[in-house]
Amino acid sequence: MNCLTVRNLISAYIDCELDPDQRRELRNHLFHCQECNQEYEQLVSIKNCLENSCQEPIDFNLLEALYARIESEKIAIIPHPNGFYWGSRILMIAACLTAFFLATFMLYPLNQKSTAQNNLSFSSTGMMDQNITIDQPVNVYQASFVLP
Repeated sequence: MNCLTVRNLISAYIDCELDPDQRRELRNHLFHCQECNQEYEQLVSIKNCLENSCQEPIDFNLLEALYARIESEKIAIIPHPNGFYWGSRILMIAACLTAFFLATFMLYPLNQKSTAQNNLSFSSTGMMDQNITIDQPVNVYQASFVLP
């Protein structure tokens, strides 16, 4: 075995994950190579330190903390609508409807007759005067008065 292969397999050797033939070859290399042996000793000491470090029990429920954080973020992002919020929307809708109806009545007044209806006049016999010129536009409703 060369040094590069041994350095890649040292952690597997420490964790007893190698088959017996590889372990024998690696142990033989560590016995003859001082640099690889030093690296092996360093990794073993680090592993021992980590295993011997005392771990304090954690009294913390991660899932409950996560749910509480999500709820606090929801409140911060989505404001609760209040009366002013809905009142301003209703006023805006009322203003738009009022502007629509005012514009409609100003553009299309109810009492004004079209020029074709003004030109049609009734005679004294109750019949409509049928002198309609082609110059003036006439719609179907106006033409129905003229036809017998």
